[in-house]
Amino acid sequence: MNEISSPIQLRKKPQDVDGGFNANVNGTVSHMPIPDCTRSSLADICLLLGIEDIDKPSDTLFLRRRVKAGQWIFSNGQKFDSVFIVYSGAIKTVLLDEVGNEQILSFPLRGDLLGLDGLHENCHPSQAVALTDCEVIVIPFGALIKLSHEHPSIATWFYCAMSRALAHEHALMGMLSTLCSEARVARFLISLSERYKKLGGSATHFSLPMTRQEIGSYLGMTFETVSRALSALQEAQFIDISRREVILKNLPGLLALKKIPSATTGRRLASAATATLHALEPCHNAPVRNEPATWLSAATQF
Repeated sequence: MNEISSPIQLRKKPQDVDGGFNANVNGTVSHMPIPDCTRSSLADICLLLGIEDIDKPSDTLFLRRRVKAGQWIFSNGQKFDSVFIVYSGAIKTVLLDEVGNEQILSFPLRGDLLGLDGLHENCHPSQAVALTDCEVIVIPFGALIKLSHEHPSIATWFYCAMSRALAHEHALMGMLSTLCSEARVARFLISLSERYKKLGGSATHFSLPMTRQEIGSYLGMTFETVSRALSALQEAQFIDISRREVILKNLPGLLALKKIPSATTGRRLASAATATLHALEPCHNAPVRNEPATWLSAATQF
């Protein structure tokens, strides 16, 4: 069988280098044999991506690299020659400014394609970092183009992956420009829910692989604002959250959410609703403030 691996190296700071890499005196990293890796066939990749109608899969093998949490998969400024498919785990893609501040671009999960943004300038403008221990399949770009010519199904998947990235970017821009903080976090949780469900996991109970600060960077919010938004969603009974464990209790409500009323607005709405109920049913003494239906109605009016 033919084996294709990539000359791309994981760029690390010298103190981060482990047994798979050797740091020279000048701080550069030279490639050495990596014991913690394996190979994936084209059939394995097609199964992962749900690509069918491959009559004669190639016997070429592609490097499947294991990456520990916190390690780089590729770094900004690195020469582009391969793309990466997430086989397992969670990753973040990041832009760095002149002083090293992060702007999170995406959170790739199993089956997602990353690294394609390096094609334009022939070098990566961003970097990818493992959020959890993960595995990525390294596909040299030339090999991907060749496979796309040989197998129309692979070409279709490739075009769909690029289109999905554009649609994701447009949706994020719209969300950042129109939604308040609670609604942004709600949409983010809904997006994760849909992705985990597609991967065969639970749509309502999952663990966040990213920190609140990373969520804030992605959504254009501060760490404190993300924390307050999560607390507000929990108080309004849309979710339960403990550390990184999240339970979505009201998916339709999260999707319809526009803004959770402030304490003052909430008291005003509750007072008005209570007065209306008392006028209709003088003996009705139910606390309107804690009724989920009342909260959902109020939250979708703003």
